[in-house]
Order: sequence, then C-alpha cells, then structure tokens
Amino acid sequence: MNILITGGYGAIGRKLVVELDKINHVKLYLISRSIDLKKRDTKITTISHDLLEPIPDNKIPSNINIVIHLAALAHDSNADVMEVNCLITENIVNAFVNKKVKFLFFSSVAVYGEANRKFPIKTTDYCKPSSLYGRGKVKDEVLISSSFQDHIILRICPVIGDDDTDLLKRVYLPGTMIKYKSSYNREYSFASHTTISKVVLNIIEGNYTKGRVINLRDSQNYCESYILAKYPGKAVKFPWLVTQPLFALLNVFSFSPGVYKINCLLTKMLKINTYE
Repeated sequence: MNILITGGYGAIGRKLVVELDKINHVKLYLISRSIDLKKRDTKITTISHDLLEPIPDNKIPSNINIVIHLAALAHDSNADVMEVNCLITENIVNAFVNKKVKFLFFSSVAVYGEANRKFPIKTTDYCKPSSLYGRGKVKDEVLISSSFQDHIILRICPVIGDDDTDLLKRVYLPGTMIKYKSSYNREYSFASHTTISKVVLNIIEGNYTKGRVINLRDSQNYCESYILAKYPGKAVKFPWLVTQPLFALLNVFSFSPGVYKINCLLTKMLKINTYE
C-alpha cells in the first residue's frame, strides 16, 4: 500500500508518520518543501515541492493508494491563513482528482463555531466558523467531498501531547500564571496523538465507510478539575453573576462577526466544548 502525506513534518504529521512507518506493507511518500535527511534510511520517500505551487504530474508516483492531507497554516497565525490553506488543498486535489485514491483530509472542529451551540456537537450539526481558519476548512471540505467519492473528513479536536498549548488556553488567564475556574461546569473534548494514529490506522485498514465525516477526539472528555490540577498556580473563579449577563449580551449582538468571534472565544474558555 502506497500512502502520500502532506504536512508530514508538522506537529501531528511527525507523530503519525512514525506510526505508519512501522507497518510492513505500507510505503510512505512525504511531499514537502522541507527535506528531513534523517528519513533517508527508512522506507519513506520525500518529494520536494512547495504546495503553494501546482504539482507537476511527473512528481507524483503513479501507484498512490491513499492521500493523507495534513498540510496547513495553524489557526489565525496570519491574515492569509484561509487563502494559503485553500490554495494548498486545491493544488493537492488537482494532482489526484483524476486518479483512483482514497483521500483522507484533516479538517477541524473550528468549522462549527462555539457560540450558542448545544453540546456535544454532532457532525450533522450546522457549521458557522468564527475564524478564517475554520472558514477555510469548510471550503476545503466542500472541494474534497465533491472531487473524491472515496474520501473521509476528520474534524480534529484540539490536540494534546508534547505541546499543551491548546490545553493551557483553558487553564491560565492570557499572559499570566493565574488559573481560572468557570461558573459553568466546564468539560472539553481533546485529541491525543495516540487517538489520531489509531483512527488513521483503522481507516487505512478499511474499517470506516467512504464519505464519512468524523469528529476526531479521545473517548473520554476532560473536566475542569482534572485540567486545573495538572498545572501550578493560584486559581480564581469567574462569578456567575458576571459571566451570565456577559454571555446574554454577546448572544444578542452575535449577528456582528466581531462579537460572534469574541462569543466563540469566551465560550471555549468558560463553557462546555465537547463533540460526538
């Protein structure tokens, strides 16, 4: 089985490649403008290419069975995040649209938006992203689902592992070492690298039907008390008499994109954020 991976040198990709490289019947191809020479003694082949440019057909092996598309700028790291990510996806889709492959796309739960939602969010629920990153993922999903009959979309929850950046956003007030407690019963869905690899391996072995959308998360959610206990620092609690009127006001004015974005951000910080 021959698998081509974009984003194989990224935070998620590196871990996933290590696991896939252990499978005897799998041959890996990483397409990237970054070449990691440490990979040269494995059965991994690196294709040097900038994914912001169209991919010449002669650069793509003819025997690829599965494409795993991970490459993307993360979240709102710059103003061009949607344009760049959609261009990358368009180029990889165009390279394989006329080939018989299974296309596995790493999307994000950012496609949903968090404000005024009933949790846990299901894959059949509507999408209303608050960020350019989420809007780009929605656009990419539409392109992929219309281009490949055999595709699976993974809407990945915030990832925890060696880098707990996403977890720490739910622990400390921005720019401080002060832990915060919510007046709501906070609970979150996260995805570990172990879970990500397990799901991808199951897809490769044919254990998921094509055309499926999956909220990729750990089987157990993470509650506020567990998260706060992992880290040092003094904790303060947001009073319900402050947060309740604040969210009521934000909900009224969430027709404004700017207010909606703030509402989503505070919902992620202070309320339940779980997925089925």
